[in-house]
Amino acid sequence: MTLDDRDARPGFKFADWELKGAPLRLDVGKRDLDGGTVTLVRRDTLASEQASLDRIEQTIEGRLAAIQTELFAQATQRRAAQTFAPATLAELEDILQAASGFATAPWCGSSECEARVKEATAATIRVLALEAEHVDAACIVCGAPAAEQATWAQAY
Repeated sequence: MTLDDRDARPGFKFADWELKGAPLRLDVGKRDLDGGTVTLVRRDTLASEQASLDRIEQTIEGRLAAIQTELFAQATQRRAAQTFAPATLAELEDILQAASGFATAPWCGSSECEARVKEATAATIRVLALEAEHVDAACIVCGAPAAEQATWAQAY
């Protein structure tokens, strides 16, 4: 936790900490302290709430855990919504040319097939499993038996 006691306007400090990525901001003023409370502001939702100073550590821990859980769930949902499983090379190329996300398909493991997709779409393989699982399918590019699943995407 960091105390920002710089001689600057609150709006400047709020924006500065948002740029730094602070997930939770505690606003403390004289009236808050007199009342035994602080204001908590979540960066992800901008929701604010009053919290008692008596239980501030537990409240902060709970809010940070909630932020982590919600951001992870949102990221997982977004990844799932932007990951496609094309059935043909034409579909793979359409998805990758549109730069609309990830395309996961069987791949034979040859650099020629990877180069062919890259030439047609400017996309490259972004994900291969650390331990390749057996894939009972044909390579989406050449039709040879697939060695593993590959996930292609364009770099931004």
